[in-house]
Amino acid sequence: MIREDFLIRMIKQLAEVIARIMGLVKEAKYDEATAALEEAYRSFVGMPRSMLDRLDPETVVRTVGGEKAMVVAALLDAEATMPGVDGRARAARANAIRVAAGLPTK
Repeated sequence: MIREDFLIRMIKQLAEVIARIMGLVKEAKYDEATAALEEAYRSFVGMPRSMLDRLDPETVVRTVGGEKAMVVAALLDAEATMPGVDGRARAARANAIRVAAGLPTK
């Protein structure tokens, strides 16, 4: 029960952060959106995005665990919508991490 409560809180917080990032993108505040994304990686995953980008999907899952891998995939999906980012590559990486974690893909 405690673990479920923790997961529900984490999902709600993640949804709020992603909504904030998407709002900043919509307002064309790209630098702020990027900073918020970086902070989300650090606070939710405990690693900077640049470090995660150097790891293959299987290593990401082994390093951060299945639940945080789900968070990484969600953040990658949000990042894929940002201008100046190779959205297809970010979405493909998100799905590769989901596959490595045994999660359904988009």
